[in-house]
Amino acid sequence: LDDVIAKHRKNGLPVLVLDDGGLVTEILHAKAKYAPYRSVFKVVEQTTGGILLAEKQALEVPVVNVARSQSKQMEGIYIGRTVAMKVMQALRQSGRALKGSRVVVMGYGFVGVALVSELKKEGARVTVVETNPLRAAKARALGFKVLEKEVALGTADVAIGVTGKQSLTLGDLRLLPEGAVVASASSKRVEIDMEALERAASKREMLPPSSPNVTLPSARYQLGRRSIVVLGDGWPVNFDGSIESAPPAAMQITDAAMLAGALQASAIRSGNPGLHALDSDLDVRILEQFKRLVKGQGRRLREV
Repeated sequence: LDDVIAKHRKNGLPVLVLDDGGLVTEILHAKAKYAPYRSVFKVVEQTTGGILLAEKQALEVPVVNVARSQSKQMEGIYIGRTVAMKVMQALRQSGRALKGSRVVVMGYGFVGVALVSELKKEGARVTVVETNPLRAAKARALGFKVLEKEVALGTADVAIGVTGKQSLTLGDLRLLPEGAVVASASSKRVEIDMEALERAASKREMLPPSSPNVTLPSARYQLGRRSIVVLGDGWPVNFDGSIESAPPAAMQITDAAMLAGALQASAIRSGNPGLHALDSDLDVRILEQFKRLVKGQGRRLREV
């Protein structure tokens, strides 16, 4: 960031940022030394976590919100499939099956909707924890059980956080039964309070990967009288380094939405900070073209 600002001082050009997790937006507003340069930045954000961080700021930069666009919602289908597959692989490695397991999904947003659907297809007994009344009602309307977190976690075989913010505190982890598996499908290491878990646990055992391609280790923590397994040690389980499980063609829609967001951000005049929704006409065009593109690209893409 300092290098980019140094270039700006020389050429006077604005700076366009494609952000992933709100990192640049957060740093710009957290450090006073960047205050004189905030007006030259324009940001495009693709993650819910990044938007949640932006909403906490008195924004002095424009942020184009790709995270909550229709195009980004389509990406959630593939992320949900990937996360379900990673959890299934982890259970299989320990001699268990996803079918029949009691799985609690924390959050019923774009990815959560797709994730619970995939888990149900694989035979899991799914419970949703969602504090937003409208989203909770949608989950119930589709036949999913919606419970308070404290009740749901007490009998969970698997707990998956997909809210974009911390959804599993140390107190929540203490509610889980012996041998429960915990996973994150969020950005960065935010869904699970891993710092508190690391301090409280009496033992941490790193587990061998399920595949030689996996570079993100999982760990078993001894928390009081029970042990829990944290997939990816709290990092997003869908980015474990193994073979790409979502077809590359499927992710083009996010690339297209980010490009559209970049074009939109570049046209925003200075003095117009705050969150800006992705242009609705562009969003619909991207979505329609993507659906046409994936016809004939294989079964998994045609399911869109």
